[in-house]
Amino acid sequence: MSTTSTSPLDQSDQLVVLEGLSRRVKKIALVGHPNVGKSVIFSILTSRYVTVSNFPGTTVEVFSGEAQIGSQQYKVFDTPGINSTEPNAEDERVTLKVIQQERPDIIIQVADAKNLRRALLLLAQLSEFRIPIVLVLNMMDECKQKGIHIDSSILALKLGVPVVETIATTGQGIEELRHQLNSTRLCPFEGENSVPWVEGVMGEVHWERGSTSHDLPLRTKLFTAVSVIGALVHLGNYLGPSLGIPTLAIYVERILNFL
Repeated sequence: MSTTSTSPLDQSDQLVVLEGLSRRVKKIALVGHPNVGKSVIFSILTSRYVTVSNFPGTTVEVFSGEAQIGSQQYKVFDTPGINSTEPNAEDERVTLKVIQQERPDIIIQVADAKNLRRALLLLAQLSEFRIPIVLVLNMMDECKQKGIHIDSSILALKLGVPVVETIATTGQGIEELRHQLNSTRLCPFEGENSVPWVEGVMGEVHWERGSTSHDLPLRTKLFTAVSVIGALVHLGNYLGPSLGIPTLAIYVERILNFL
């Protein structure tokens, strides 16, 4: 009587199995204040199989869809806009339930770049879920038009999470966002009082046209001072002889002679 035996998986088969396990469907939750462009980014990321359903026990609609980025498949949730993780409305409660029940692998916080302080306050609250976060500064075109400058590279270092600048309506920055979705970094904020932390970050990465000198980063103040001094020196050297005004070189020479 012949018998058949099953041999263990060879090395190539084992690699296929392990690769399949490593490519489980990951979950993403898009979170942010109302009217910051979450839905536009959701539509770009999920170009197929979008479903709309009422969250159980509520009349609030939650959009979900599939996204294939490289070899990784994601399920993406577009949550209702929230102002705080201490909900005052049904929409906000649904967003928190999605985070708590679905336990996404990553949170994409979409923010209006013009309202960075408000975004950072929400980020501090979202960090309490201990889920990796990517901060998206959307509407960067409007931000620049208003004369607002954000040093996003320094911001990323301060926050400990990736920061991506986008203009969702044109698709600008979306590829960089896709690239950052393998992030496993958590926002390092800890503690109940987020205001001093937020203000400290704001003071180093953000300034607006019309701000007082006290609000500007140190490097901005130094650059401004050097520019002014350079202009005065140039003006003095150019007009000094014709107006009978001693140039800077003459002042330096007098000081050296005095010493």
